[in-house]
Amino acid sequence: MAENGTSQQRAGEGTASGYTSGDIISIFRFPDFMNVEATPFAEINTISYSIYRDKFPVRALGHTRAKGYTKGTRTVAGQLAFTMLDLPIINHFINLLYEDTNRQLGLLPDELPPFDIDINYISELGNKSSITLIGVELAEGNQVITTQDLQVNEQYSFVAHDIIQADHWIVH
Repeated sequence: MAENGTSQQRAGEGTASGYTSGDIISIFRFPDFMNVEATPFAEINTISYSIYRDKFPVRALGHTRAKGYTKGTRTVAGQLAFTMLDLPIINHFINLLYEDTNRQLGLLPDELPPFDIDINYISELGNKSSITLIGVELAEGNQVITTQDLQVNEQYSFVAHDIIQADHWIVH
């Protein structure tokens, strides 16, 4: 039994379910010492990430095929895409982090402190799942302005220290 008195079942144990884009809530969390509350960002419309690990062949003298592969360093990286509503998203971050400052800060996206992103999936059936990107640091940013689209988009490339892919739970 879960803490709230409901039973939980791991996905794949008798039922099938899925999520739509309307089931996703992304919450940005900054380090505790900054005293900033976790903040959902409705402006986000895309989060993509990939995990890459260096692999190199191990060869034996006289053999053409590899005997195995080494396990090198792992990199987590991806992209965030936001729809600009009233201000560039970087301004929302700056206002959130440095609201006590009366002066105008000329911060760029790559100067923000590392933060975590919780990607929460909650379906109308009560199914829940989550992914957490830990230690996200923005590396590159751009803005897409076109006469063909109805909105202005901002895109940021990031690297992350780690990723936690949680189990999928069905709440009864």
